[in-house]
Amino acid sequence: MEDIKRLPPCSREAELSVLGSIIIDNDCIVSAAATIRPSYFYYPEHKIMYETMVNLHNKAQAIDVVTIMESLTATGLNEKIGGYELISTIVQTVPTSVNVKEYAMIVKKHAYMRASITHCNKIIGSAYTMDYDDVQSLMSSMPSISLARKPHKTTKEILQEYVLDDVKRRTEAESDSIGLPTGFKEIDDITGGLKGGELIGMKAGPNIGKSVLALEICKYTASRGLTAAFFAYEMTTQSLGYRLAPDIFRVPIDHLNNPKNEMDNYDIASIKRAIKDIDTNNSVNYLHIFANELEENTVEELEGHVKLLGDVKLITVDYLQLLEGDKTSFGMDKYTENLRKLKRIAKRYDIPIIVILSETKTGEIRGTNEVEHDLDQLIELRREKFATTPEGRSLTEVLIKKGRNNKLGKGLIKFDENYIKFK
Repeated sequence: MEDIKRLPPCSREAELSVLGSIIIDNDCIVSAAATIRPSYFYYPEHKIMYETMVNLHNKAQAIDVVTIMESLTATGLNEKIGGYELISTIVQTVPTSVNVKEYAMIVKKHAYMRASITHCNKIIGSAYTMDYDDVQSLMSSMPSISLARKPHKTTKEILQEYVLDDVKRRTEAESDSIGLPTGFKEIDDITGGLKGGELIGMKAGPNIGKSVLALEICKYTASRGLTAAFFAYEMTTQSLGYRLAPDIFRVPIDHLNNPKNEMDNYDIASIKRAIKDIDTNNSVNYLHIFANELEENTVEELEGHVKLLGDVKLITVDYLQLLEGDKTSFGMDKYTENLRKLKRIAKRYDIPIIVILSETKTGEIRGTNEVEHDLDQLIELRREKFATTPEGRSLTEVLIKKGRNNKLGKGLIKFDENYIKFK
């Protein structure tokens, strides 16, 4: 009997429906990205089309027939994938974008099946050659539904790949911290930096500056050419712009608020220089801020944006209590549920996540006792509100109240109200 070659698990209709949903409603790309990656597409032309859409999204451009065709033409891929003919097929496949999450899940499941087949073929090959160790290793690293599962490591491998590399890096003076430096020596000396896979809670009373400090840490990360993402659920994009502008433009906030009364020639010259140099300013180009475009206020929406950005090294959530919960979950409050979802993201991408926490009048974290329990590190800010001098009012005490792999302690940093930043 003639051997019939079977097509690997795939769904052309589901792949086309994901692409079509994004063209109908550009916001669907965030929902899709929370579930799938470009590599999940079986058909090469669909993968190229999805990557093109992601690039357009990251450039804040519209995703439509004209922009897609222009981007494909610029990269020389137009004729390779069929151009207008493919786009026409995509648009005709799906009449509505409502079910984009279901379409994306179908694509993901088929990708998982293909990965499983490939993995099982490797096991069969090793079994035929009697490679016992290889078979055991492959058996322990079967793909999971996330398609991102990694094989377990021995203690020796962990020490070689993580601890020794970190120590070597620091002895070569690349960094004094084992984790991601915050830019504040007072914090890094105690914590060793922000470590991948950890949740760092930051709490303080109103108007103490917890959001400002988190934003400063993101700016420092970006200044080193590393991508940072700041998710603002309380402020608008415009408010954040005015919070960032004084330090970047080197002009006091009062001068920006009342330019006709306050600005002199020096201030105007500073702004002109900052605008001229903005393309070379890493803290501007590598810090991505999400505010007005956040509609669902869910962890799933957050992860969709993170996946679209790519190689993110730091995430800040401002703040936990404003994240929406899963209406279908039972037996768990939304604070605990969202914190544990964020923890999984931190571990999945091996990056630190700063979570701003709201306080009650008594200094307790709003929510349940589980919130503090689930944190890997807790940073608290205190500032004397009733100090008699401006110098005294600006001094802020930073307390490291919890840490997995570091000592506890405290230090002093200084808040500059003219430039809305800590020093």
